[in-house]
Amino acid sequence: MSRGALNVNTIAARPVFRDGQLVDLQPHEKNRAKDLIADLMIATNGATARFLVDKGFPSIRRFLQAPRRWDRIELQVLKAAGAYLLHDRIGDVFDALVTGAAAKGTFVRISSPLLEGRVVRGFEGLDVGDTARVRLVAVDAEKSFIDFERA
Repeated sequence: MSRGALNVNTIAARPVFRDGQLVDLQPHEKNRAKDLIADLMIATNGATARFLVDKGFPSIRRFLQAPRRWDRIELQVLKAAGAYLLHDRIGDVFDALVTGAAAKGTFVRISSPLLEGRVVRGFEGLDVGDTARVRLVAVDAEKSFIDFERA
């Protein structure tokens, strides 16, 4: 985590299609090659920036802000896909992990399909990192809503 590198392990979903139909959302597999490429890019950028400073050359620096617009769009598309996958599973119960608990709501992640939704009933006392059983109560693919209640 030196020189501005931030190592954050996150779980990202990828759509799984069979015969042209969306059938699941699965976690991206960890890939050592992608990690190596990212590390080399960070090292190259750092070495280039230091070289330019040492030689007195002007340079342009880019600062990333989160969440970026693309991140929000990708999240919305994945949630819409998840809502589509779950539309016929209203009432099903899932094991979940609490991923967010704030004034705007309490959110959980289920593992199959891999997605997040909001706990709309029974969220009292849940905190980030807790596990809970949740029941799917509503989905709306158009609005990318996935709603659960504590089971």
